[in-house]
Amino acid sequence: MEQPQELKTDMDPSPTTGPTPRPTIPLEHLDDSPRFIDCPFCEQKAWTKIVQEHSDETKRTACLCCFCVGVFGVWMPFVFRWHQHCHHLCTNCEAEVAFKPNGRPVEVRRPAPKGGVEVPYVSPEGPKPPPADHE
Repeated sequence: MEQPQELKTDMDPSPTTGPTPRPTIPLEHLDDSPRFIDCPFCEQKAWTKIVQEHSDETKRTACLCCFCVGVFGVWMPFVFRWHQHCHHLCTNCEAEVAFKPNGRPVEVRRPAPKGGVEVPYVSPEGPKPPPADHE
């Protein structure tokens, strides 16, 4: 009779190399669920904690549901979490590592450089040119 095989998880020790590290996800690929990341603030591997916030679109959808379904339809977008923004926080240091606005790409947060000068957020479309001087 065949013996059942033990299931190996991604943190099981290997006889030759020790524990196998869990792969982390790049911050640019975060979505609406917790993920395992390399935190740029505390420089540790950690899960993200999700904090969701209602967007203006959530509130507009609630108004639309109120008109279509009646007063009882107002709660639907809030309970079913339609059109919400998503903040990713590191579970080790509680720093916000990314912000996922509803329907837009992820905005990655990075720590300020050691000189103390903040780096502005650059959208995936690239930097915008400076405004032209009108004389």
